[in-house]
Amino acid sequence: MTKKNYFIILLLVSILGFSFSFYTKYIKNYILSIEKIEKLDDNETSVKQLNLSENIAFLEKIKKTKESIGVSNVKGEENTKAIKKLKTINILCITGMTLFLILSIWLIIRMRKFKKQALLTIE
Repeated sequence: MTKKNYFIILLLVSILGFSFSFYTKYIKNYILSIEKIEKLDDNETSVKQLNLSENIAFLEKIKKTKESIGVSNVKGEENTKAIKKLKTINILCITGMTLFLILSIWLIIRMRKFKKQALLTIE
């Protein structure tokens, strides 16, 4: 395989990686049966699933509410673990999107240089 084929394969991998990171951060729902209700017009409402950032904010609000009323350190409490896991996923998604975007831009620039070099050698 030539260098150009490797660049095309890496470009496809970077696009798929960016797409997966974007899906994981903005589209995937992590807490089932919790929905956000928004009022659109006078009598219309919209229901949508929470994305990653909204889930983190929701769980932190629940945690702060429990701490404010004095309920904390309950046996079997999974809220803190869930927040930590979701924040880790959030950081990985942001890092992945950034790295895959930079990689794809770099690959596109490199492929353009190869195309220019190929045109110069043909002439």
